[in-house]
Amino acid sequence: MSQMQVNTRWWQVLAFAVTLAALVMAPTAAADKPTRVVYPSPADFVIDDECTFPVLVHTPPGTEVYTFFDQKHGSIFKIFGAGGGKQTLTNMNTGASVTVTEAGSLNITNRSDGSGFFHETGRSLSVVGSPLTGEPGIFVQNGDFLATWDAAGETSFKLTGSLVDLCSELAP
Repeated sequence: MSQMQVNTRWWQVLAFAVTLAALVMAPTAAADKPTRVVYPSPADFVIDDECTFPVLVHTPPGTEVYTFFDQKHGSIFKIFGAGGGKQTLTNMNTGASVTVTEAGSLNITNRSDGSGFFHETGRSLSVVGSPLTGEPGIFVQNGDFLATWDAAGETSFKLTGSLVDLCSELAP
């Protein structure tokens, strides 16, 4: 296994966007009780700006479960997600495809001082570029990934495991 560390604000922006999307989609919860939400698999979609060719992503029916933990004043400060499933990615120009099995957990914590972390374990698919560098691509991450940020916005990343570029696997 390898360890990689990178300092950038890219991941903090992504974690913030994921958290914001979860906040918008999460139902209102009681002040001290966590709220469990089951989300269905997304519909098929096309990624046309990560590889040099368009990629169709197909996810069979299934679910992911997220638990939202609230502070007493009602704002969500921690999200835990677990799930798994298969996704088939297809190069729309050549028909070449690869199926990825995802399994693992996600923990996003935002603290009141502006610091926090994004911790993902297992095997997951990143369709918005490299989780370490932000470079374009579609990647499968295997292992343990941790992104932390402090109140000033400094972010660090650590991956113990591997990162596989699927664009090169799908390329002609």
